[in-house]
Amino acid sequence: MLKKALILLLGLSTLLLAQDIAGTYTGTLTAETPEGGQGGPATVVIRQEGQTLSITAGPQPDQQRPASKVVRTGNQLKFEIHPPGDVPRTMSFVLILKDGRLTGDVTLTQEGDTRRAKLDVTKE
Repeated sequence: MLKKALILLLGLSTLLLAQDIAGTYTGTLTAETPEGGQGGPATVVIRQEGQTLSITAGPQPDQQRPASKVVRTGNQLKFEIHPPGDVPRTMSFVLILKDGRLTGDVTLTQEGDTRRAKLDVTKE
C-alpha cells in the first residue's frame, strides 16, 4: 500500500513539474506605499524548452527585461530582473502559479532601500 502511494505521489509531482507554463501573462504590479497601493501594468513572458525556462518581464510587451536566477519548484517560480538606470536595482520575484495565474511578492532593492509590491498576472 505504501509503495502504491509513493508511486502515485511521484507521478503527481512529475505532472506538476512538467506542466507547460509558457505564455504571456498580463495584469498589474501594485507597489506598497504609505498612501496605500499604487498599481501599474505588468507583463511576464515565459518560454519553456523541456524543463528550461526563460523569462522576461516589464510594464509592457515592448519594455521587457530578461530574468536571471530562474528557479521553479512545483508551482512556485522565483527569478530576478535588473531594471535599467544609473543606479543598480534588483527586483526579486516569488510567485505562485495556479489556474493560469501568477501571483505573489516582488521586492525591489536599490542602494540599501527595499520596497515591496504584489504581482497579479493572468495567462492570455
